[in-house]
Amino acid sequence: MKTIAITILSLILGATVFAEPLQVEISARYEGFDRSYLETANPNKEHKPGNVLWAPRVTTKSGQRVEIEMFQEVQVPETPNGEKTVNSGLTLDLLPVVKGSQITLSAKSVWRRRLAQDAAQPLGALSFATHETFFGGVVQNGKELTIAVGDGPNDKARLILTVRLVIPTVAPAK
Repeated sequence: MKTIAITILSLILGATVFAEPLQVEISARYEGFDRSYLETANPNKEHKPGNVLWAPRVTTKSGQRVEIEMFQEVQVPETPNGEKTVNSGLTLDLLPVVKGSQITLSAKSVWRRRLAQDAAQPLGALSFATHETFFGGVVQNGKELTIAVGDGPNDKARLILTVRLVIPTVAPAK
């Protein structure tokens, strides 16, 4: 009887663990950016060692979109649609999907920074540069990927991603 109870408990726990969508951990590092861009992209002045601009890590469920942002609001003259601030910094938008042993990642990286101006502009004009990088495809579990996010071959700005399946653990029954 004890063996049957343990077997049934194992089946219930196994069904519960595998009924939930698998979790995926995504680590990202933004590296190689011109140090002068750090001021607008990292308002808290939390500079990482070396040339790492930002290094977020997030865990999400398969099929669940996650957006990570690090920005500061910049006051701008009011626009026709009522906008009074613009976000300057980094946004990473991710959607991992696990099917079988395969992980597919769809993502977008947006980096917006305020451009320096030589003098005050008429009407309080402010200029921004925005780099958007779109990417997606099958990724290998735990393998590092490097994606260029800068202005061509001479710009060393890059996003380094690692995607890992999170294996659920079940506490043993007492």
